[in-house]
Amino acid sequence: MAFQQMMGCVRRAGWAVVGGVALAAPSFGATPLDFPSLSEINSGHTYAWRWGSSYLMEQPTAGPYTYTYGVSSDFMSNQANITPSVARAVIEHSLHSWTVASRAQLQFERAPWSAVMNDGGAPPDQWEGPSIQEWLNGDFPGVYPGWGANFEFFSVPTGFTIASQGVHYIMKPTSLAFTVVNRVGSTHITSVDIYFNSSFNWFDAHETGEQSNGSNNGGSAIEAPMYDLATVLLHELGHALGLDHPNEAQSNGSANLSPYTFGAGYPWSSEVLMYGVYQGIRNQPTFDEVGGVAFLYGLPSPLDLDNNGVVGGADLAKLLANWGGTELGQQGDLNYDAKVNSADLNILLSNFGAHVTAGMVGEPIESEDADPSTPSETKALVLDCYHVPLNGAGTTE
Repeated sequence: MAFQQMMGCVRRAGWAVVGGVALAAPSFGATPLDFPSLSEINSGHTYAWRWGSSYLMEQPTAGPYTYTYGVSSDFMSNQANITPSVARAVIEHSLHSWTVASRAQLQFERAPWSAVMNDGGAPPDQWEGPSIQEWLNGDFPGVYPGWGANFEFFSVPTGFTIASQGVHYIMKPTSLAFTVVNRVGSTHITSVDIYFNSSFNWFDAHETGEQSNGSNNGGSAIEAPMYDLATVLLHELGHALGLDHPNEAQSNGSANLSPYTFGAGYPWSSEVLMYGVYQGIRNQPTFDEVGGVAFLYGLPSPLDLDNNGVVGGADLAKLLANWGGTELGQQGDLNYDAKVNSADLNILLSNFGAHVTAGMVGEPIESEDADPSTPSETKALVLDCYHVPLNGAGTTE
């Protein structure tokens, strides 16, 4: 890992850039945010968006859950290789990718107010709402000011600083992006800001037709050093939803979870989106993240197609019924590659008869778990991802 520092409940984790170096053989594993211990995982102490986190999901329901997002008006406005409109489209496409990965249980809606930076010790009156200026202007009658939307996106230059919930942070000249995860209590994510370093050169691999080749700039047609916006964004959104770097779990006293049975003890893979080192273009979450999100949000295992808690004949029948299908995430697409084929069949058969551990179920925010007077439970998590050298060359540091 490029850079990591533990300070109470604040963690700075770096995602370094390397040039096509495979650091481990592909395997399975997803780990919850901020590396909870196995006992904490088993007792439900994992960070996620719970019922009541958003004004669009005030009452406990079985889902789907809708979250708001906002984009700064000047997002990527200084870039030569990507326009602000394309950058906003990348954000929307990336959010949709996570909707598909959650089997439509996590959905996103544009906030009616402007993006608001989460600076200061606490929001003016609430987490979600317009800025104080918009509120004073009377643009949103009957709505109290807050910290904007649930998910917000900004591009800022090197040297930018912010203090949020007692954590001070600066955009270093070696940082491509960082995410500020604000929370209430011990498990509830309530507001996330994602900051991109506008002093770097960004591009959209989908628009340019670049393909992943393991290089740090996405392809020979793009002059280095340049970085794919969607790849960084998808990874940061993984953090925002409650996932962490699986390759760092064991060293931090945590455990990776099987994306299929949710059992602990699985190794990590350098091929997954949440791997802690930038490996080139990543177009979408992998089955590791699909399983991780299923666990955090109480969704059935991708293996448990009939949702009865056991991998059995009914699941096999559903997989075979979709044999040859090419729709991403459909029933039977167990490895999340938009193909229902022998690879998926082998995964199911290798887990046949397994009892699938239930995923975590979102709970309403309890008043005793949301006490802002407890400093140790209200500090933000700041995740500094994509730590690169000043010259842009690949490094594992």
